[in-house]
Amino acid sequence: MLLSDTLVFHVCVKDVTGPDHQPGYAECHRLAQVLVGLDCSRGYVADEEAESIVHLWHQLSAGDRAKVAASPRYQHRLTTGRFKQPKTSRLSGVVPGVDSARRVSLKRGAVPAQRPDLNRLAETVVRLLCERYRNPRRSGGSVQSRWAQILAHHSSLRDILLKCPAITQRTGVNLAALNQHTLTSWFNEHQKETERRALLQGVQLPPARPIAAVALPAPAPRLMQVQVVRVDCRRPPHHFVLPADTVGQAQTRRRPAEDTGHDTAAKRPYTRRQPTNTCGQCKGALTADTGHRRGKGGPSRNKVFCPVANPDLTYDQWLAKFK
Repeated sequence: MLLSDTLVFHVCVKDVTGPDHQPGYAECHRLAQVLVGLDCSRGYVADEEAESIVHLWHQLSAGDRAKVAASPRYQHRLTTGRFKQPKTSRLSGVVPGVDSARRVSLKRGAVPAQRPDLNRLAETVVRLLCERYRNPRRSGGSVQSRWAQILAHHSSLRDILLKCPAITQRTGVNLAALNQHTLTSWFNEHQKETERRALLQGVQLPPARPIAAVALPAPAPRLMQVQVVRVDCRRPPHHFVLPADTVGQAQTRRRPAEDTGHDTAAKRPYTRRQPTNTCGQCKGALTADTGHRRGKGGPSRNKVFCPVANPDLTYDQWLAKFK
């Protein structure tokens, strides 16, 4: 947009109130359109474009041309992250934001990003960029998201504006650095606010609560000096009653063997009633003389061959039954 076209458009359009209910939004929108329309691929701003931007800047209202203070982007206490609150820090408890600023400076590619609503001009520029880039862009096998395109265009626009001396010295155009977090959080809040306005359009809200006719009483004056009242808290001393000392009076419990005088270690003598073991099948003597033999392991390990119970089998034939 050239300077002559801008002047004609300024004469035709009357004053417009913006979404923030402040006048002068038409001039702010025209300047934002010129900034978004710059060719950032060249890497510079032409002299004619710079003069148009300077002229549009002076057409802004006093509130839009006022210097904007960046919002603080630090945390009072860092509890998570790689560079969290150190245990030994001399400046952490004195100067707020020292550790947070150190983390931003040490992190690779990190910048102290701001929200797009830093001022009305910067917010209008981001709104126009959101209208231009609505869908992701596919190039070859890669996909560039919508937010990446907006951040790339905004970063290039900010760089060429800062490189132009005519703009930095004669205007106060300030496009703060953005990141995806600040951009998406602002966009989500903007969408919620737009939906809220659409839902409340034409709705009669209940009137606000009336203010009481009689004001509340004034607060009590603060005492300049603290009055110390001495209270007599003298009480009789408390005496602790300790249990009696019974050291050495415990009785040792004796065993029953010590009381009777018998020796428990002595064993009762064993008297064998039968000279040999008895076979469970024939009830005879379980010896080799009677033909009884035990198995050789495996399933027959705990079994006994009885010739009386197996008259038709030999010992080898009896073992073959268990294989």
